[in-house]
Parts: sequence; C-alpha cells; structure tokens
Amino acid sequence: MQVLPYSVGMHALMGGPLTLLSFENAPKVAYTEGPHSGQLFDSPEAIRRCQLSYDQVRAAALSPGASLGLIESVTEDRTP
Repeated sequence: MQVLPYSVGMHALMGGPLTLLSFENAPKVAYTEGPHSGQLFDSPEAIRRCQLSYDQVRAAALSPGASLGLIESVTEDRTP
C-alpha cells in the first residue's frame, strides 16, 4: 500500500478509482468508476494510458515504508 499525500495536488487519477486486471488466458482490461457510472476498457491503447496514469500516481506516492510509517503515526495519534 502506498499513500498519496494531499501535497501532491492534482494527479492523473483524480476522476476516481482505477482497477487494472490481467488474466492468464485473456487480454488485460481496466475499469474506472465515476460518481454515477463505471467503464471497462479493453483496447490496448486505453490499457496503455491507464497503466501510464497508474505508474505516474504510484511514482508520486510515498514509498511503501514511508506510507506504513505515516499510517502507524496517524493510528497512534487516534488510539486512546
């Protein structure tokens, strides 16, 4: 898990969640959701764009170790 800090600002996945799916015996697909609908993408170009967006957001996020540290510190602050 990686945390994307608010300080990053606008990013490629501001519109909602993205799920990338790959299968052993079927082509890759991507699924996005908005406030009132979802969309499944299966064209190679759309998958490439979705993967690029995912990679950009992941690169801007805290490392897994730093993300865990942040989550633990927030949890400690809220534990009675």
